[in-house]
Amino acid sequence: MSDVKLKGEFTGSVDAAALPEATSTTPGAVVGLKQYVGGVDFSIVGEGSNPLPAGWNLRRAIAIPYQTLDGAWRMQFNLSASITSSTSTKFAISGITTKNATNYFQVLATLGTGVGGYAYMDPNNSKITWASETAYSNLVVNGDIELESKPTWAD
Repeated sequence: MSDVKLKGEFTGSVDAAALPEATSTTPGAVVGLKQYVGGVDFSIVGEGSNPLPAGWNLRRAIAIPYQTLDGAWRMQFNLSASITSSTSTKFAISGITTKNATNYFQVLATLGTGVGGYAYMDPNNSKITWASETAYSNLVVNGDIELESKPTWAD
């Protein structure tokens, strides 16, 4: 056990062996996770045999995979793209597999979908389903999802 002080707010002891690799027990150390960029580190791809939505233009996608202390993998992500005006589409994030649990659909936050809009991920794959009652050309989705394992593109 070692004593740790973070930003002058916490003094206590932690088991350094139980901390994630990206964490430091050095006083004053910056603790952080690696951010991966869509189109550089990973891809947004068509779902199954379906191509990406018409007019697809990825503005920015960021993913931050992390492992919890109990060994489970999760990922925070934000994605913004423009598409030809649509009320629904499906696409996927390469190199990930969501938690494999029967009927475990993970709800995502989405912007600009109007009343009745939604986004979610199916269990045991990488597909995102996005829908809206009103046609939109801006697609924005984010979430913190459970994964089955570490993304293939993560260090």
